[in-house]
Amino acid sequence: MSDLKLDWLPQRKSIRLKDYDYTRSGAYFITLATYQRRRILSRVVNSGIDLLDLGEIVKAEWLLLPSIRPFAAVSEEFLIVMPDHIHAVVWLEHHHDMLSGLHREPSKNDHPSGYRPMSLSSVVAGFKSRVTVEWRRSTGDKNANVWQRNYYETVIRGPKHLERVRNYILNNPRRWAERRS
Repeated sequence: MSDLKLDWLPQRKSIRLKDYDYTRSGAYFITLATYQRRRILSRVVNSGIDLLDLGEIVKAEWLLLPSIRPFAAVSEEFLIVMPDHIHAVVWLEHHHDMLSGLHREPSKNDHPSGYRPMSLSSVVAGFKSRVTVEWRRSTGDKNANVWQRNYYETVIRGPKHLERVRNYILNNPRRWAERRS
């Protein structure tokens, strides 16, 4: 099966940093967009956010994340659920013994999902999956798509960078409202 070529599939360029280890402890600023950029998560009202049903699920699942993945920390202060995307910060907090054996080239049988354990991509994929499953369950639509396939991330380089990200998150609803007025 591993010799099967899928040349007909569109080739996607990775937007990840080359040679960066996304299992490293640290803070990451992520942006997830809804499928086809549909405005299904919230409404911006007077520069504030009014969550729709799916937005409530997104917020609840995000805040539950540390109970599911204890190496991931999140804060409501670093989350904004916009109409067609979210911005958030996630901290990966690994202890050396938790990562023993993970910093090596994976064999082809190591990670059937394609995500390295305790990596940023495993956190994002798990979160997106939980939101989608809950949305499908609550709506009865077994084929509902919530998210675009990929996501954007930035490695936060220090306290000043984190403060700029925090301000960006907090001011996002105001900028959205200004662009649409």
